[in-house]
Amino acid sequence: MQNKAAHRILFISKARVAIALRRSMNARGFAVTFEPSSQEGFDQLSRSSFDVIVLDLNSTADANEFIKQVRKVTTFKAMPVVVVGQWGTGKPLLALSAGADAFEPAPLDAGRLIDSIARLPKKRAAAAAAARTK
Repeated sequence: MQNKAAHRILFISKARVAIALRRSMNARGFAVTFEPSSQEGFDQLSRSSFDVIVLDLNSTADANEFIKQVRKVTTFKAMPVVVVGQWGTGKPLLALSAGADAFEPAPLDAGRLIDSIARLPKKRAAAAAAARTK
């Protein structure tokens, strides 16, 4: 994937690790905006344009409702959502069921997140092709 500043990421998290992650991702050519809550994240979506949403399940109590809300809005419906959290808590599975596109286990590093984001268009294309053959 071509890393370019035009690839804008909305990261919703209260975690301090997010600050270091932003620095690392900005250095790799991504423009990352952080919001501490899903409400502030949704407000930011309404004001700005983003390519991907990354949602920290450990610091967002209403993650599933946020994902459902995003999926209801026509302009956001196709926007990929990557959730980050601890496997084994049930939260990742619920978020994927609510409409998230991908899961990355915590602790998260910038390289792994970038790889996950790079795979999203391929996953969406494969899902669309599978839906057409049904």
